[in-house]
Amino acid sequence: MAVTGMRVVKALRYTLVATLFLFGVQFILGMLTNLYVNIPSLPGGDASKWVSQHSTLTNVHILTGTLLLLFTIAVLVMAAMLRRGNWTVLAIAGLLSTLVSWATGAAFLSDGQQNVMSLWMSLGFLLSILVYSILFAVTPRKAR
Repeated sequence: MAVTGMRVVKALRYTLVATLFLFGVQFILGMLTNLYVNIPSLPGGDASKWVSQHSTLTNVHILTGTLLLLFTIAVLVMAAMLRRGNWTVLAIAGLLSTLVSWATGAAFLSDGQQNVMSLWMSLGFLLSILVYSILFAVTPRKAR
């Protein structure tokens, strides 16, 4: 592997560690939001405006989710740069599952806090953790 490839593998591993750490932070923020934020039932069910004005914790949860999207895009770009098909497939799966979590989280707020949206958010989160853990496990510690 060329020197540039070794640098990209190293950057990929660091980005994966940061991504998994952010998923841990996101889990804690989600649990705290679930326990301590009572989103009121509003006419039409759209709580987005209420959250933006009244819930710092939920806003941090939303921003962390958006930051996770950026990290997962970076992982995909690095995996594609390395031209490792299996890594790229895992990175695509991770990005898609993160997008599911992000989109269903947004739908949860904008569509009357339906429990099914919370379920899909959680399932996307779990799949993301699994995929990025596998990707971290298959990338070499030291590029050859």
